[in-house]
Amino acid sequence: MESILILSIFNIVILLFAFRTKRGLYTITPEKQWSKNIKEFDKNLKSIDDIDLSNYKLGSGHLYE
Repeated sequence: MESILILSIFNIVILLFAFRTKRGLYTITPEKQWSKNIKEFDKNLKSIDDIDLSNYKLGSGHLYE
């Protein structure tokens, strides 16, 4: 009997904590959160695409030689 009471109080506390934290979960849209990371990814991708590999030669003993 005592264990059921303790378990139910524990569950109520966990549920209250979950509802309280979920309230602020969707206040900022994902696009707004990710915009900085998306811009940085696009900048890094553009810098990778701009690398000139026309005169690149593999050294001796390279795996793909």
